[in-house]
Amino acid sequence: MKDIRIGSLTLENFKCHDHFHMELGGADGVLSGDNAVGKTSVYDAFVWLLWGGDSAGVCEKVIEVKPLAPSGRVRDRRAVTSVEAVLLVDGAPLRLRRQYREVWSGEKFGGHTSEYFVDGVPCRKQEYTRRVEELAAEEIFRVLTNVNFFARDMDWQRRRELLCRAAGLPGDRALMALHPEFSGLLSAMGERDTEEYRRWLNAQVKDLTRAGNDLPARISECEKTLHQVEGLDFGEARERLAALKGKQEALSARLFDPAAGADRARLESARQRRDSLRRETRHYREALGELEQRQNALRGRTFRGDRCPACGQTLPPDQVRAAKARFQEELRREAEELAARGERLRRESLRAEEALGNLEEEVKEKEALLPGEPGEEVRRELQAVRREMEELQRVLDQEALHTYAGKRLEELRQQEREAAARLEEYQGRLGELDKFSAFRAGFLEESVNALFREVRFRLFREKVGGGLEDRCDVTVEGVPYVNVNNGGRIRAGMDIIRAMSELWEVRLPLFIDNAEGVTRLPETACQRIALRVAPGPLRAEREEEGVWQAGPFSRYM
Repeated sequence: MKDIRIGSLTLENFKCHDHFHMELGGADGVLSGDNAVGKTSVYDAFVWLLWGGDSAGVCEKVIEVKPLAPSGRVRDRRAVTSVEAVLLVDGAPLRLRRQYREVWSGEKFGGHTSEYFVDGVPCRKQEYTRRVEELAAEEIFRVLTNVNFFARDMDWQRRRELLCRAAGLPGDRALMALHPEFSGLLSAMGERDTEEYRRWLNAQVKDLTRAGNDLPARISECEKTLHQVEGLDFGEARERLAALKGKQEALSARLFDPAAGADRARLESARQRRDSLRRETRHYREALGELEQRQNALRGRTFRGDRCPACGQTLPPDQVRAAKARFQEELRREAEELAARGERLRRESLRAEEALGNLEEEVKEKEALLPGEPGEEVRRELQAVRREMEELQRVLDQEALHTYAGKRLEELRQQEREAAARLEEYQGRLGELDKFSAFRAGFLEESVNALFREVRFRLFREKVGGGLEDRCDVTVEGVPYVNVNNGGRIRAGMDIIRAMSELWEVRLPLFIDNAEGVTRLPETACQRIALRVAPGPLRAEREEEGVWQAGPFSRYM
């Protein structure tokens, strides 16, 4: 354990002090006096000597260390500001001095310069800083010399990081491995850490929820298609169509006389092929119309996956980008499939229309060459047979649609079942992560708080809607630090400094501002310098074996 104490501290032209000397010899000390006599400035001087800035954390470029006149201007621009301390490092003296002055060339002001000395030897700033950092890093220095810094002034995220490091909490995977109830979660995580796995699960839940919202509409569409052709007997339609074809042949034979039988047979064959092509082209037009509707619907689909389907909050940008990429990829793939199908349908439609045009011309030519056709009654019957055959053919055209819709309906229902099962699994894993987070929170708070006697740290807080968020709130006997009185905050700060000194294995001089708020300061292994408000001018005293001894100033009782 490294022990660093102040042997003496001397200020020249620093803030409100023209000259101040405090001789402690490593013992505890007290600075007392009225308000605004410069007690805190002594601590500022010690901070400025080592690190620049002041005890409140204000940077060196902002603070004014030179004494000021009542007008607010520098009182003596030729004066040299200096602070010197003799530190006892494990009993060995180390003299540090820093001075600051204006540079003048005649009557021309040339800026400022700083000079640094170690044991009376001038040195560069880098060497001076290195020697100071060998004593303690700046953050450690601020934590261990100021009772308020760790609990009040330090950023809570940094405070939390230091506490977690001090508690030696194992990593999430190591912690899961120590407790069998989390073995399944550890296996499911693979190589991911808990936060990566949580983000991945949330993305999967979002995708599955969106798919689950889309599937019922698609299933309903297939069921509607099946309902439209429900009750059609395709087997009976085929049998009836076969019978009508025989009747059609018989009627055609009665309609035409033998002399023109061969020509009329060829005309009738051409008419039948023409009628078949008419049905085929009509089928293609309907199919292309349906395809165009699907393409229009596809073009109208917009991305709505930027919010969590469960709580409605906006998702992180990386998840939004990933979901949008998947959405665009699905649109592109479906658009390509529809475009390819449309191209095939247009080719077939064009072929059918060209063939129909040729047959129309052929029928007209044959009809022009043949004489008038007798048997009006037979003709009407033949036309009725043809109309019925066309109706039956339209029924049979629905058979392929019925087969496709039935198969697609089963596929969508299977997808719905699988999506529901995966969604349940992923939501269960999220529940396990929440359970582990709560376990880790309790484990971490217990480990951290075991280091302290009077203060307790609340490292987690329950979020609205469930789950935990990181915190680092300081409490004293259950009361938030900000609501604790001055004496309680001082005792809490000293408890923190005791624990952190043991962890960092270094003891530094502790300045206790407003120490009059505590009737009895806790015992500490480090050197204490108490700053107390009391009537009269600034006084310095030191304590040796429990007795307060007068310093360079007259003793205040």
